[in-house]
Amino acid sequence: GPINNYEQVFEDVQVRHRKLRVDLKRPDGSTVATIASPLRLQGTPPVYDRAPPALGDATDAVLTDLLGMARDQVERLRKDGIV
Repeated sequence: GPINNYEQVFEDVQVRHRKLRVDLKRPDGSTVATIASPLRLQGTPPVYDRAPPALGDATDAVLTDLLGMARDQVERLRKDGIV
């Protein structure tokens, strides 16, 4: 089948009819469109209370906490345009 980008997905007649678009606010005040769960469970509706992180939001945590890099190494990577 066809592969749609986000714009095409949100323009789809079925997506609009089923109200599968959910706009969520990020901490910086920006809004991001996300896709709602297609499941409709009686009595247990999904809660959409947190927007996904913006691209790069977790870079420092991944490099330092998960990969064990020192902060000066991360700053060097940033200065060199790598991250």
